[in-house]
Amino acid sequence: MANGNILALWNRLAGRQQTAEIDATTNGLIVRAFQSFIATATSARTANYTVGSFATDVIGTIFTNRGAAGPVIFTLPAPTAGQYYFFAGVVAQTMTITAGSAIAVTINNAAATSISFSTAGQQIGSFAVAIADGTQWLLVNLSNNSATVA
Repeated sequence: MANGNILALWNRLAGRQQTAEIDATTNGLIVRAFQSFIATATSARTANYTVGSFATDVIGTIFTNRGAAGPVIFTLPAPTAGQYYFFAGVVAQTMTITAGSAIAVTINNAAATSISFSTAGQQIGSFAVAIADGTQWLLVNLSNNSATVA
């Protein structure tokens, strides 16, 4: 199924009035991602996980570390324009979002590989979004919790 058809199907299933698309600016990317945030799927992971491993990992899925007894590393797939995923730390365990073999852009770093919430007392309530622009992943810390960039 072509990528455009997947987005069209997802938009119909989610009952959206507006198709998923990406703006040219970072602010536009974040705004577009938030437009479908309310009615998105949630997926709790307790061990390292490659995003996109299951058909239920649709664009806009919220991944959490709910139930994890140790660190959880979320590895992103190759960046395809229009993809975005949310990540929420709900237990006091390190949560890392890594761009895998791709390069990410994040806080003062245009060649990062990951963003991690590992500081004790800063793990619960951590919240980030990963947005693909077709070339790289943009990793944005949406919480006030401190994040480590690698």
